[in-house]
Amino acid sequence: MGVYVTTQLASQFCTNVFSMFVLCHTAHISQWDRESAIVTKLILYNSNSSLAKFFSQLMHTLPELRGIDTTVIHPTGDKAACARERLGLGLDIPMFKTSVPTEGGSQSLMIIFAKPSAHPSLPACHVTCACPAYDVFGDWLVFFKDSWHIATDDITSEGKIYADLNMNGVSFVLMCLTSGDVECRDEQKTQTQQCSWSPWACQKKLHILPHSHYQLILDIMGIISLMEFSSSKELVQAIHDALLGYKRCLLLGIHRDVSPGNIIIFNAHGYLIDWDLAKLIRLPYPRHATCTGTWQFMSTHLMEDVGVHHIFLDDLESSFWMLLWTALLMFSQSKLDTKSLVSFIKRTFKSSPGGEEKCSVLMSQTKLTPNLFLDCSALYLLVKELADLFKGIYYMPSPDELAVYKALKSKFQNSPDLPRILQVNNVHLQVESLERLKNHKYVISCFS
Repeated sequence: MGVYVTTQLASQFCTNVFSMFVLCHTAHISQWDRESAIVTKLILYNSNSSLAKFFSQLMHTLPELRGIDTTVIHPTGDKAACARERLGLGLDIPMFKTSVPTEGGSQSLMIIFAKPSAHPSLPACHVTCACPAYDVFGDWLVFFKDSWHIATDDITSEGKIYADLNMNGVSFVLMCLTSGDVECRDEQKTQTQQCSWSPWACQKKLHILPHSHYQLILDIMGIISLMEFSSSKELVQAIHDALLGYKRCLLLGIHRDVSPGNIIIFNAHGYLIDWDLAKLIRLPYPRHATCTGTWQFMSTHLMEDVGVHHIFLDDLESSFWMLLWTALLMFSQSKLDTKSLVSFIKRTFKSSPGGEEKCSVLMSQTKLTPNLFLDCSALYLLVKELADLFKGIYYMPSPDELAVYKALKSKFQNSPDLPRILQVNNVHLQVESLERLKNHKYVISCFS
């Protein structure tokens, strides 16, 4: 049922949906919003008229109370025809129109767009949709993002984060034209967090974060996602550019969700988007009670302990997992048979909490061989170099290894052969890696 509901929320313009579970002569009604669900007690519908009354009242109530997002309508007239032409849509593709708000309260921006694709997620369906859109008054194409963000006073909105980055001239970050919460009505905000304090709640005082419907417009179009790269060179270049922009914004904050879905390609350059989970440096406290990010690309460090603070080093490691995952999926030339390749991807990127599989990949590197990417040796060398680099974070030298390292440094301290001797010493390689990971410079140079 959860998969069905999240698919419905992801594919329709709804603020909430109702579902019913029937078993023999009993039923439950559930109301799902973008954070959680409210479930009724058991209804014996053969002897209790509550179910019939519910459906009768539901049919006669206002559309917005039934969960329909009334801020989205079908466009008509010349503007609709112009939008269809500019967006390159066939006559069989449905289009929609909405007005994107402005946080400052000034004039909103009217756009027309095709139904964006979305990937439902469990357990909660916050669902971020993004797509090209036609600016009705500006007569040009823009990038439209529709999401549900955490609505608390201590959370800086994504639009304001973009404003900070734009004001400070951070490169490879797009310009935000307008953003804000969709019409300040109860239907555009989650309500279940209020019910956890009700006397009838079975789980009283359950901590549920409130979310609000939020929209944002960025200033360019003609973009493609990272997964649509045309060559390994373009893939690496896009990640390089995104990291370069990230480095320049590090004095302002950390992104905390470096993943393929959050890098787009425009004119052969990569841009880091989706700053809604970012934490500004000026905030002395954590933004979330738990770690943030896309699970498959989170650092081993965060997966081992979800309570630790997310730092820039975690995002640097995410760039490695993002590169490896994208390359494994998109480059079919490999000496690994399909079964072994699928098994490797599932174990590494879809494993249970704990990070053991990712740590194993970095430490043993038995699967990271030249056979992984045939006819693309440069890509393999980059993956191998990054794996060796991030291995230094998790390598735990034994007392004997530390003693040998100190003895070598003491014995050959005045010898020109010391650098060559230490290059095969694991402790020295760890020290070297940790030094290189103090900032973005070395990782960016690898992608260069």
